[in-house]
Amino acid sequence: MTIPSVSKPRIEALDLTKGILVVLMVVYHSLNYTSEYYLSFRYLAFLPPSFIFITGYLISAVYFTRYDGRGGQVQQRLLTRGLKLLVLFTALNILAHLFPRPNSTGEMVDVFGFFEHWLDVFVRGSGRVAVFEVLLPISYLLMLAPALIWAGHRQRFFLPLVTLALVASCLFLDRQGYSLPNLNLLGAGGLGMLAGRLPSSSLGVVSKNVIITAANYGCYVYLSATLGQPYWLQLMGATIVVALIFGLCGRCPLPASLGGGLIRLGQYSLVAYIVQIGFLQLLAHFVHRPDSFSAGSALLFGGTLVLTIISISFIHRARARSTRVEKLYRALFA
Repeated sequence: MTIPSVSKPRIEALDLTKGILVVLMVVYHSLNYTSEYYLSFRYLAFLPPSFIFITGYLISAVYFTRYDGRGGQVQQRLLTRGLKLLVLFTALNILAHLFPRPNSTGEMVDVFGFFEHWLDVFVRGSGRVAVFEVLLPISYLLMLAPALIWAGHRQRFFLPLVTLALVASCLFLDRQGYSLPNLNLLGAGGLGMLAGRLPSSSLGVVSKNVIITAANYGCYVYLSATLGQPYWLQLMGATIVVALIFGLCGRCPLPASLGGGLIRLGQYSLVAYIVQIGFLQLLAHFVHRPDSFSAGSALLFGGTLVLTIISISFIHRARARSTRVEKLYRALFA
């Protein structure tokens, strides 16, 4: 989601990119609550790998260069952050499973059932049992990052070779029909870390070639319509969409109010991811499973987005006004 930097200035275009992805994420999850839930995976399958791709990018861009002379601090920071996300993922799932609900196969899963499926949840990454599932591979990436950065400082080809081996393994397993979602998302995070090792000027190259990137996106849409969403196409989509949004953010300034709101969503993308699921669950009780293009689905999307924006604004103001809130926020999310 986001790895805040304590000393390096934020890249506004990246925060804006994440904010736009948060809005698309609300669309993605809103479609999951409609009668045509499959549309979210058909047209927005690039979203989960997009978020972990950006996480990997920020890990490299922020922490790789800070490793020299501060190795212990960097390792502790990343490990602590990863462990927090792992604990947060587990706590949120325990809370969600206190109120059993049917999963995609119609099975009722309570807290004990959640832990009985621990191999599916924590290793394979099956979405049939867990909620907030994208948090888990992000936490794994953060906990692996100190070793990757350490080895990368000693051998420049280590990170590219490890990423190549990881992605190749995911592609092979996907082709054999034995896909592992957690491993697949780690592959996207590895590609993000490689992108973060490119010169900072490469970000400007993206913004100067928006037309080429948009043409690539058109190819991705065509291939998605004809081939479905194999793993290689999900990676392609995530890379192209992140590059396209980033490029457009650099070339097409938004009005201050809209741009500022999207940047805020990007800065709080982790919190936005969590609260929007809760709001969707709440609104779904009133509209049940509406058609994808109906007043009910518009209520799901619009209501969830508005409530998410209000919640993020409230949290941001509360952090500024209360030391206790700030400490609690940093203990949970920073």
